[in-house]
Amino acid sequence: MATSTALWAQAAEAFSRALELPAPARAAWLEQVCAAHPDPVALRAAVARLLAAHEAMEAEDAAAAGDALPWRGGVQMLSGQPPDDARLWNDDDHGRLAPGERAGPFAIERELGAGGMGRVYLARRAVEGLEQRVALKLAASPLWAPQVQRRLRRERELLASLEHPNIARLIDVGELPSGQPYFAMEYVDGEPILAWCDRRRLPLRARIELALQALAAVDYAHRRLVLHRDLKSGNVLVDGEGRARLLDFGIAKALAPGADGAATVDAQAFFSPASAAPEQALGAPTSVATDVYALGVLLYELLCGQLPIATDGRGAAELAHAIAHELPMLPSRRLAALEQRDPARARAIAQARGAASARALRRQLQGDLDAILARCLRKEPEQRYASVERLAEDLRAALQSRPVAARGGERWYRLGRFARRERVPLALAALAVALALGFLIHTVLQSRELAQARDRAEARRHQAERVTAFMVDLFRASDPLQARGRDPGARELLQRAAQRLQQIRDSDTRAALAAAIAEVELNLGEVDAARRHAAEALELRLRAQQPDPMLLRQSYRQNAQVALARADYAAAGRLLDQAERRLPAQAHDEALTLLRLRAQLSQAQGRLEQALAQWQRADAAHRRRYGADDPRSAQVRRGWASALLAAGQERRAAQLLAELPAPRSDGRDDDPALAKALASQARQRRDAGDFVQAERLSRQALAIVLKVYGQRHEQTASVFNQLGTIAQARGDPAAAMAWFQRALTVRRDLLGPAHPTVASSEFNLGTMRHLFMADARGAEPHLRRAVEIAAVATPEHLNLAMYRLGWAMDLHDLGRVDDARAALAPALTRFAELPGQDLNLALARAELACMAPAPWSAAQRQTFARSLQAVRAELEPDHPKRRRLEDCALQRAIQAQAAAPAHASG
Repeated sequence: MATSTALWAQAAEAFSRALELPAPARAAWLEQVCAAHPDPVALRAAVARLLAAHEAMEAEDAAAAGDALPWRGGVQMLSGQPPDDARLWNDDDHGRLAPGERAGPFAIERELGAGGMGRVYLARRAVEGLEQRVALKLAASPLWAPQVQRRLRRERELLASLEHPNIARLIDVGELPSGQPYFAMEYVDGEPILAWCDRRRLPLRARIELALQALAAVDYAHRRLVLHRDLKSGNVLVDGEGRARLLDFGIAKALAPGADGAATVDAQAFFSPASAAPEQALGAPTSVATDVYALGVLLYELLCGQLPIATDGRGAAELAHAIAHELPMLPSRRLAALEQRDPARARAIAQARGAASARALRRQLQGDLDAILARCLRKEPEQRYASVERLAEDLRAALQSRPVAARGGERWYRLGRFARRERVPLALAALAVALALGFLIHTVLQSRELAQARDRAEARRHQAERVTAFMVDLFRASDPLQARGRDPGARELLQRAAQRLQQIRDSDTRAALAAAIAEVELNLGEVDAARRHAAEALELRLRAQQPDPMLLRQSYRQNAQVALARADYAAAGRLLDQAERRLPAQAHDEALTLLRLRAQLSQAQGRLEQALAQWQRADAAHRRRYGADDPRSAQVRRGWASALLAAGQERRAAQLLAELPAPRSDGRDDDPALAKALASQARQRRDAGDFVQAERLSRQALAIVLKVYGQRHEQTASVFNQLGTIAQARGDPAAAMAWFQRALTVRRDLLGPAHPTVASSEFNLGTMRHLFMADARGAEPHLRRAVEIAAVATPEHLNLAMYRLGWAMDLHDLGRVDDARAALAPALTRFAELPGQDLNLALARAELACMAPAPWSAAQRQTFARSLQAVRAELEPDHPKRRRLEDCALQRAIQAQAAAPAHASG
């Protein structure tokens, strides 16, 4: 009896609920349910068939309970291999048939292929004087189990009833003398549907019409309560007559809820991952929707030449997760993505489908076909088509320019479908209306454009007048009658501008001026004032009725720069995200500026691996766009070198800096770029031990920054700090202390007491007092403040570990051994995590060993010895960190020697 899919769905629901009732109560309940149905007789008959099949299956399961195959579900099903006993499922040559051997009445000609369910051979037999060729499938060895043979017999009874012109018929079944079962199917001498269509360059319409034949076969099987569960291109062949033929019901199952359990789990392991539905990947029950999903995959590949879920390079667990959770892109979008990544392949796919270009094929896929395939590939089975028949109806509707159900009932969409069907009469009517209205519309639009242009010109004129008046008023401060002998500096002019800004009422003008003032304030190091004006400009631009995207990007970038200067790294990251999100593809210069800021942010947060990758990418991009000698390229190269130094890669950093062009001056002594280049060269000479040249270059840089920025600026503080490191290296602790103190004063005044650069200056002062001036007590407050600031501002940065190591050494010398150990522990962990920290790790391990009470254990002696050896390889003999460890080694040797006699006498 043929049962419609809709009726089957109602019968399945009634059957499931009936199973929850005691057997005596089922009949009365079913009568009540079926009486309310439009076709009560058909519904009652369908439910009765399901109950009968369920009872027969329970009886067989009880008989076979002792010999069930072991099974595990889940992601192992995707491996293409059975999940349990490897010996049981071993696929070797045992049982393989050679040409000429027989399987019942069939003589083997050759092997056609092999899969998870077994091997397939081309075989022949003589029937009534004629030779019949068949595809003979020999079940794999694990399927010989007695209970599985019973299942196979029952399922092949179902398959034998499938008589359809598009389904390869089941011809015969049998067993080899060994008990190994075989199926003889009608041999289809054809080609997989995808390859057949591609070779003939069939357009989309012809592909869909051919696929509809396969859909008819699947719908026919569903009406006879048989699921295929392995629909894919290789199982749909096109024969010599151009007819689609459905093959391989090897893992098909009876469409009954009672058959979802042990009855078919042996087949569940063999589905094809490329076309598997989410419920198959998760080991959940299968249904009509499972075959609908697989048909969606087949159509997706037929129409856009790719699979909806990529399978290459994915392991079993990853692929199972992707099938269950990853939403496939619409076919048109998938093709667009491929066109960007691999234009040649996208063009080849389009040409194989009769389209002139990938863009032309995308236009054909957009709309109806995108919607139909998206519905087939829903993750939730209930969200897909309720039947294959419904899917076929939508495909036919798409071919005939009728509304498709997958797109819902949008009014305008249906109107568009109607217009496509009645295009000729509607086109004539539209032409008449267009001719009547064209002149009027053109006149109105032209008038509106002229009015808008006039308004824009008037707005620009007023804005220019306001900016001119603003600037004239600002520079009146330099008028001798007002200045009265004073020469107002830039900061005084900025304060006057900020006060005058409050009187501007036009939001566009005010935003532009606020942004300009913020930029100057940021360059002068007035970070708090810059933050106020940059935030004001951004807020005004966001409030505009039609915000200018370019101005918005500039404001987001400016606020990110301010947040970076203030060490508000979380805010800087969010603002950079906003700027990057609004970046058009052609804005190359802006993109490079944002990349530089992103690298600076990563480095400031201590994410050195990420920062190094960003700096390297920025360096290559800047050189390509601007050339190696451009100041922007040099700025990036210095930033990259700075990150390398922080990561302990001194040699690579020196190599990069050596490749920079020599600093050039045009005879002026007020070029900030020249100051940066001179400071960079000074660092190179300091690290090379040429302290005289390093100090000379640093003082030249200092003269420039003092002239350009004055005392109160981070650039000035940075040069102060560098002069301190040079004085420290050449053995002048008093001069080093003075320079470090000047840097700390400027930074604390400019940036506040909790900024990371303040922590750096505190650490430098503490290190000088402790290691170079033997003042552990005076050093401790500086080192403690460095740790406290960094722990809040830059908890991921390597500097925090270095500060903790310095503080622990100081606490150890003060006799606070427990506090020293507590400070040192997180530093040890951090040094061990990061590459390039061998010296710091050796210093920390040696320091910890020196804190241990005497006598040392053998392990402690070995750790200290290795650490001291590493330190000696890196630091000069007069370096204070090396000297303190050698003093520790000497003390322990003396203690051991003193303890030896007492131990011997004991």
